Amino acid sequence: QLARVTGKLEGRWQHDALFLEQGLFVVSAAEHDATVQFEMDIPFSKRASVPLDMRLAAAVTDAPVSIRNAYIPYRMPLPAYQWLQGALIEGRIEQGVFLWRGGLKPYGDPGQTMQLAADLSGVSLNYQRGWPTATQVQSQLRLNDRRIDIWSPQGEVAGLTMNTTAVALDIGAGATGFSMRSQTSSRPGELLQALQRLPALSMAAPVMRDLSVQGEDFADTRLGLSFDLKNVIDTLDVNVEVDLAEARVGSTLLDVQAEQVTGRLNYRTQSGFDSPGLAALVFGRQLAVEMGPHLATAPNTLLSARLDFEASVSDLLSWQGVSDSIPAQGATPVTVNVNVADGVTVDIETDLQGIAVDLPLPWGKSAETRAPLEVRWRDREWAAWEVFWFGRFSAIADLPRQGAAAAIIDVTPRTRS
Repeated sequence: QLARVTGKLEGRWQHDALFLEQGLFVVSAAEHDATVQFEMDIPFSKRASVPLDMRLAAAVTDAPVSIRNAYIPYRMPLPAYQWLQGALIEGRIEQGVFLWRGGLKPYGDPGQTMQLAADLSGVSLNYQRGWPTATQVQSQLRLNDRRIDIWSPQGEVAGLTMNTTAVALDIGAGATGFSMRSQTSSRPGELLQALQRLPALSMAAPVMRDLSVQGEDFADTRLGLSFDLKNVIDTLDVNVEVDLAEARVGSTLLDVQAEQVTGRLNYRTQSGFDSPGLAALVFGRQLAVEMGPHLATAPNTLLSARLDFEASVSDLLSWQGVSDSIPAQGATPVTVNVNVADGVTVDIETDLQGIAVDLPLPWGKSAETRAPLEVRWRDREWAAWEVFWFGRFSAIADLPRQGAAAAIIDVTPRTRS
């Protein structure tokens, strides 16, 4: 809906074509003004000596992003066109330019060139329905007949301040692949709260609900997100890399807290959590963590980890809140294997070397001898704990949070559970 158009346009013709040239206009529209340069070659027949060719340029300053519909070709791939219409929901165009060169054949013809560039401010980017909206103080939009790019030096997603965010949408050759890359530096607790708001990490909800993360040192995080607009569910890929330093991580499931957690933690949709190496202190003792899909014991594993540390009898008593003394003392290496899939399993293994048990045989032992002990936990209503002490006894115990505890103890000496 044009309010006013001023300018000039020259025309000439030959026997089989009309040439509109040197068109320069100042256009006043309801929501913005634009400076337009226009030329067009119009053949009179299909066999004319020149092809149909339009050369159009439009420059815009200080306009709302809602004017995008006037410059985005509606004939571009439908998913990309719909994404652009719904993604840029708020903001202003500080300055922008639109260029078109070529014929009016179906969009993407090799004889066409289309470009749109704009400097934006105050942008709200609804990049995917149901996800937290990204806000960008300043950003740059670049659009051509093959790709859409949005860059922002600073913004916010799910309460996190994001730096150097890059959004891309490939629209060439029928592709509609979306990707977003960003990074942030935030406190671990803030990071966990933000990740809990991302729908793609709903598969990790059991882990995230169980964990509490605290720390004053900032955690450097890199976030990657990609999918095909035509099939988001099957193509969704999320990649998160977090560098932790001196963080405190607590687990409600294990009722334990690790101090001074340092190292890198990764998450990817297809493989779950993994880490090239985490170190921490548990009960004041050094803890080494190995994590990755190679440790998985069940299909569709979200998290599989191996924890190696040394535990003393006093550590275990304080962990379980036992105030009475028991006839045992010393410290021994312990390995804990955790697997989170459809269910959660925790396997604890130790040979008790270094622990002295002051009981009659076969339950007593000196600190130097080995006596393999296995404790297994399953997240089910029955047989929650399984204990096997090589050659001494085995037990199955159900310790519900409410109701009576039940246990079966077999003192038959066995070599395997």
